[in-house]
Amino acid sequence: MKKLSVLIYFLYSSFTLIAQDYWQQEVNYKINVRLDDQKHALSADIQIEYINNSPNSLDRIYMHLWPNAYRNGKTALGKQLYKSGETLLTFGDESVKGGIDSLDFKVNGNKVTWEYDAKNPDICVLLLDQPLRSNER
Repeated sequence: MKKLSVLIYFLYSSFTLIAQDYWQQEVNYKINVRLDDQKHALSADIQIEYINNSPNSLDRIYMHLWPNAYRNGKTALGKQLYKSGETLLTFGDESVKGGIDSLDFKVNGNKVTWEYDAKNPDICVLLLDQPLRSNER
């Protein structure tokens, strides 16, 4: 029994030694939105403070563009709905679909290159001109 206890102790110790410290990115938002109820459209300016709490420098930041999930049946949401029998985003009228456009990203006031994720049109990737180091904003 004593040998088993020692073995369990060493196994547990080795797992805790390779475990990483927990961290989570922090993102703060300020959103200004205008509604055009005649065109059924919103326009917005969003200011985002992104705090890199990871131990690594980041050369890109992924942004989820939630409204683009409703663009068509090719999005992850569209595919999921289609599999469950809901075909509105795949075959429905354009009036029931939506999305976000006219995107313009800036980092510290300077335009930044960005692109849609190749597999997910509801995700974009900001390609940072300079790496965002650990604990920087």
